[in-house]
Amino acid sequence: ATTEIYTLSLHDALPIFRLAMVPLPSKSQAQAAPEKPLDLGKVRHAAVALVVAPGPQGWSLLMMKRADREGDPWSGHMSFPGGHVEPSDADHLHAAMREASEEMGLKLKRQHCLGELSAVSSPRVKAGPKRRMVRAFVFALSEQPELTLNAEAASSHWFPMQQLLDGEGRGLFDFEWKGNKMKLPRIDLQGQRIWGMSLGMLDELLDRIRRLNKDPEEHA
Repeated sequence: ATTEIYTLSLHDALPIFRLAMVPLPSKSQAQAAPEKPLDLGKVRHAAVALVVAPGPQGWSLLMMKRADREGDPWSGHMSFPGGHVEPSDADHLHAAMREASEEMGLKLKRQHCLGELSAVSSPRVKAGPKRRMVRAFVFALSEQPELTLNAEAASSHWFPMQQLLDGEGRGLFDFEWKGNKMKLPRIDLQGQRIWGMSLGMLDELLDRIRRLNKDPEEHA
């Protein structure tokens, strides 16, 4: 049985999400051990925001469909709001909040952040020395906010957590990369396809919630 996210109140659901996350350092810990300066020469750092909020279909996860843009390797894909860490960003978390504001009009604050998922490295999608190292932060809001999309976002979608936990829309699809044919996992919901790095981040979030529900004493 999966966690019945749909029926949980804000008060009851937040601990489930929070305990499933890697906690962020406290303010004093962050001041004592600030993030090391980023080496932007070898690796392109990025940060994304996974935002959950209660809505008409219960707790739901926000994603966006990227606009079709020439030169964008993720053009038209489903993704989480986010983007590159800039030298002006205080840290990765600040970059995730800034990008979410720019792309979707989200006004996220540090106190909304429940924690962090594992960092992931993107494959090299075109010639060049840089890979992308992406850090994912999970935020919880008390309600689904009104969104304002910029030119990078074609549409926004709230996916009910219960559907995601129950495995709706799961399957495989045919994919070809540099002449190699393969089958990759995907989720098809609301006429959209979630796959690739975004699906990997989503799956980690879902796995953490499932493990917490299965062995709650480990997190007591």
